[in-house]
Amino acid sequence: MTLFFPIEDYFTEFPKKSEPLRWIWYYEIHNPYELHGHAIREIIVSKRTKYQYVDIVDTYLWGKMLVLNGEPQSAEFDEAVYHEALVLPAMIAHPSPKRVLIIGGGEGGTLREVLRHRDVQEVIMVDIDEELIEISKRYLKEWSQGAFDDPRVKLIFGDAREILKKLEGKFDVIISDLSEPSASSPAHNIFNDEFLNSIDARLDENGIFVTQASDIKDILTDEDAYHNVIRRLLQKRFKWVQSYSAFINSFFTEWTFIVASDHYDVKGMSDVDKRIEEKLVRKPVHYDQEAHRKFFSFLKSLRERLNQ
Repeated sequence: MTLFFPIEDYFTEFPKKSEPLRWIWYYEIHNPYELHGHAIREIIVSKRTKYQYVDIVDTYLWGKMLVLNGEPQSAEFDEAVYHEALVLPAMIAHPSPKRVLIIGGGEGGTLREVLRHRDVQEVIMVDIDEELIEISKRYLKEWSQGAFDDPRVKLIFGDAREILKKLEGKFDVIISDLSEPSASSPAHNIFNDEFLNSIDARLDENGIFVTQASDIKDILTDEDAYHNVIRRLLQKRFKWVQSYSAFINSFFTEWTFIVASDHYDVKGMSDVDKRIEEKLVRKPVHYDQEAHRKFFSFLKSLRERLNQ
């Protein structure tokens, strides 16, 4: 690591300006040519569960951060931006989401945002890694805020592909908050026709499906990026397949999502503030009508790429 100091301040300010040399650094590899570094105040948890490497670190800038297999999942400073963006557009677009399925989402932030909705009567959350849930309950309480103890919630541990085949009944909203499908992740190769057929079988005919869909930069640089693959698979099944994004400071990038439905134009909602007032028991920290418009606004070049 090389630090560049103004030469006139070098000697008088060196002890203070060389502080980063004594820090522990976590480097996230965005791609082979780009790194994002986080200075770490404390390593809170670092262990290997049955399924993945789990690290919780306290960063100087973004607070606590959950890292799975070397990839950041969410940070204390802006996890609400990510989780509100993933959950709330789909939840308020549905007229009455009584039964909701969450796939992944081990920190509990996704669950917290689902339970914000007045109409929710039952939430089934499926995650492969029970140990991650227990770690999150202990060290990431700010994320779940008691959501795991809500009587409406049922946790099921196991492979989502197998569990989806066994679940009974239909869901009004299905939310996928799986980690990036890298070779080391339990979500590796999960998004395919078979998996989405199982999603389709469990989704009510008037239901909405939404998923996190990776870094926006991948869409422009790789035709077979995770986002593009999911989008094409969903377009074979749903009338409305809409990409959107939110800038996540701790990721240092725009993060994307895809919402799909045969009945609801989620992007076109023009009464978001009214729906929030009527449907949610607590107002969001970040999400409102203006944020909604921002989520679904892309540069012309990106829109063209998505429509190819």
